[in-house]
Amino acid sequence: MNRFSRRQVLRGAGVALALPMLESLMPRTARAGTMPTRFVVITTGQGTLLPRWTPPVRAGEALELSELLMPLAAHRDDLVVVSGIDNLMPRYHVSNGHNAAGHTLLNAHLATTSATSDGRLLPEGSRSEVGQPTLCVGPSIDHHLADRIGSPLPLNLAVNGTNVGENRMYYRVTPENSSAPNGARAEARLIGDPVRVFDEFLAGSSGAPTTLRDRLRGQRGRVLDALGGSYSALARRVSAADRARLEAHAERLAELEASLGAPAITCEDPTLSLPPGYPSAGRSDLLWRAQIDVMVTALTCNVTRVASIHDTDYGGPAFEFLRAPMPSELVEAGARALPGDAIADWHAQVHGDTGGAPNENANLIAGFTFYATQVAYLLERMKSVVEPDGSTLLDNSVVLWISEFGNGGAHSTDDLPVVLAGRAGGALHTGRHLARPDRTTGDLYTSILQLFGVDEDSFGLVGDSDLQHGGLGGL
Repeated sequence: MNRFSRRQVLRGAGVALALPMLESLMPRTARAGTMPTRFVVITTGQGTLLPRWTPPVRAGEALELSELLMPLAAHRDDLVVVSGIDNLMPRYHVSNGHNAAGHTLLNAHLATTSATSDGRLLPEGSRSEVGQPTLCVGPSIDHHLADRIGSPLPLNLAVNGTNVGENRMYYRVTPENSSAPNGARAEARLIGDPVRVFDEFLAGSSGAPTTLRDRLRGQRGRVLDALGGSYSALARRVSAADRARLEAHAERLAELEASLGAPAITCEDPTLSLPPGYPSAGRSDLLWRAQIDVMVTALTCNVTRVASIHDTDYGGPAFEFLRAPMPSELVEAGARALPGDAIADWHAQVHGDTGGAPNENANLIAGFTFYATQVAYLLERMKSVVEPDGSTLLDNSVVLWISEFGNGGAHSTDDLPVVLAGRAGGALHTGRHLARPDRTTGDLYTSILQLFGVDEDSFGLVGDSDLQHGGLGGL
């Protein structure tokens, strides 16, 4: 008799939907008549200037924006700022101060240099140093969530190139026929060219007579039809009790099919629009805008429900475009003018190696303010997309902005800067600052999974008692 694996995945036309282990794995959000919920990750490097970033604690957890978050003022009511989150995973690793922090940020698990072949923690004396090529036993939160909600693979985009160096963050879910534990050696692909993203994911095949809308619906229909056949084949091989569980799951699959047949695709055939002057050497601000625009289009068109943008030049961005005169949105946000033509050696300035206190460094203030303006632009673009039910793309999303350090100069993975935006279809209550000094990245990602209806009480390594607390509490 043929045996079925625990999570049989049927892949077709770029869409993946999972069969359960004789129980429903479909999220609560996948019901007829609702808009799909999306997840977006923005990662920027070297932490922040915590005294200028951390909001004050107010009664009722009301959010009062800090200096470095002021570019997000127009979106204050769409935000949840979380302070106090720690990434405790570097303590299990031998590292130069950067590698373990960057490698473990989004997966809350071990790097392979500290793990056995089946993903368990090696004794302290048996661990080797984490290097740039080292991978984690993953997967990262974006790929794990995509797998759990039945989304196509996440779209992982990069600014400033695709060489991730020490900040290797994105890891796929292990293919079912792989012997690698939990996604090890399955690094996600980063795409650094917005034109390539558009051509590959949005333009469609050459000469195709159908619109993107028709292609997407046709692809999903074929996958759902094939999944129905898988259910029929499996039902003939299981007990009556298991057959009842499968029938209940099939009903939920029918609900999903009905919701996909509803007008949940809000885009017409998209066109590529690039910022004026793009591309231009030294203008990573234009690349940020182009990647944000193409990512929002992909989410709008339901090419995927999960996407990210990763700034790979965490160690040496020069921010040439911040030369005087500074862009007006940065002036309005309170950024200080740069004392020189460009920022020389961002890494050294974060560490204070160039003299003076980083928290008073006008270059750093301007650079970190710039990152906030890009997140603000992303939220503005997501708000501009109106869904068929009158809500916005941002209403039906969770956006996570995070860095691998809190205080980058100290290589500290405590008190990471975490900003959440969007309402997750009504599940996330916004306009708040949550001070959570006893919570971890594993807790943060557990809460994000729960916002999407995924019934899990931990994410990442489960070992020491202070790693997992079942979520942030109160999110």
